[in-house]
Amino acid sequence: MSNAEPSGRVRLAPARLSYTLLVAVVLVGAAGCSQDPRLAGAREAVGRRDYDRALDLVNAAVALDPSDENALALKVDVLGALARQAPTPEARTALLADMAASARRAHALDSTDADVRGARVAAWLALVDHGNALLADPAAAAGASVPVFQDAVAVLPDSAGGHVGLALARYSAGDANGAVAPLRTAVRLAPNDPAVALRLGRILLDADQGADAVVHLERAADRFPNDAALAALLFVAYERTGRGADALTRYEAELAGATPAAEPALRLGYGTALIYAGRLDEAVAELERAVALAPQNADAHYNLGAALQQKAAVLGAEASGVEGATAADRLLTERDGYLERAALALTESRDLAAEGPDRTGACKALFQVYEQLGRLDDAADVAACAGISMN
Repeated sequence: MSNAEPSGRVRLAPARLSYTLLVAVVLVGAAGCSQDPRLAGAREAVGRRDYDRALDLVNAAVALDPSDENALALKVDVLGALARQAPTPEARTALLADMAASARRAHALDSTDADVRGARVAAWLALVDHGNALLADPAAAAGASVPVFQDAVAVLPDSAGGHVGLALARYSAGDANGAVAPLRTAVRLAPNDPAVALRLGRILLDADQGADAVVHLERAADRFPNDAALAALLFVAYERTGRGADALTRYEAELAGATPAAEPALRLGYGTALIYAGRLDEAVAELERAVALAPQNADAHYNLGAALQQKAAVLGAEASGVEGATAADRLLTERDGYLERAALALTESRDLAAEGPDRTGACKALFQVYEQLGRLDDAADVAACAGISMN
């Protein structure tokens, strides 16, 4: 069997959480009602960028009047500035934890105050940025980002992005089961985002909750019928729960009534499902249709190449098991024809794919094909793209 795998493009998205949030950031203290002279001094210290002095003054004001939401909002601003200057990730985490607690206390006192609203958003953004940085830092301790995203969720519990970040943090720490609950919340908060639905499906599978994954992904596929990644992951879920035939039945029913806009993605999903089912001739035919309908789709070309490569592997195995040189040569010639077609498809995929894992994957598959064909110069030409050393 060839090492080429059909691409469902269903990998867990990169760990870094992206978010879009349109806010008007209100500078705290600009219109606060507190008359405490300590706060006036703290604002002056902020203007001089003497944040340590500002924190001392604002802490004294909060100690004197813990119910002063404007003092707490100013404290959030000061802590944010100190966190940006923190010498270590651990120090920044501690400052941001205090920042989150202050933002929550201020919100509990007066959720309508403009300074408080601005402080709350500022705290959430700082926490998410730091959580992302810890997720991306290979030197960070496993789970270091978990409490950061827990604080982000506590500050803005209605933000789907914070829950996604918490799920990714737990998943990165090896706790797939612990990632499920925050992702379910994120799906509830962002019902129109297929990427969040995809994340939950993948996490459920990684947590060995295959039956729940099927239920979730069936609903998601109904909601987003043109999303090829969701459709591909649904097939994986069917396969892992012994229901591969259900995936094919679903595709066939959807293709029967498909609109022209939906057909390319459905053909791609159906062709991919047929690869997994071992029906390679049908898979090739479906994926050739998918390529014809969407010639700029790198995934369609890649999966066609994978189907052709696996068909070639079957013919190669048959050739090694037959008696007589003539029969074996005929099968090997047919095998090489499939490999040449695979090379063309994979070259198209490589040229269409963006830089990153998808392009690297296409190059690796292309390298394998060239080696099987004995086209070693061509293999050497794609080695760098594939991340393979020829030395």
